[in-house]
Amino acid sequence: MERTLRNISCPEYGRCLDDQARADTAGWDCSACDHAADHADHAETEFIEYWLLLWGVFKPELLRLYRQAQGQEALRSRSRQGAPAGRDAARPAQRGRRRMR
Repeated sequence: MERTLRNISCPEYGRCLDDQARADTAGWDCSACDHAADHADHAETEFIEYWLLLWGVFKPELLRLYRQAQGQEALRSRSRQGAPAGRDAARPAQRGRRRMR
């Protein structure tokens, strides 16, 4: 079987993929393309929404664990900044108050 080389980091890859799908091409590669060595810069964060969608559909337990971890990280971040976390966040500070009997 012949190895197919595709440059999925190419900025034109999506357009080429659409063109090949419309043409119902059985196999194609980027070897003859002028953009074969081009690379688009993609930040990792651009893809997180897609992963979350896939996890939600196919692995809901992973999505639940991810969201729990994100929530815990937000609490740690708030505590590092000196903000109250958890149930004490909504409670006003009661320093200096004394209970009258």
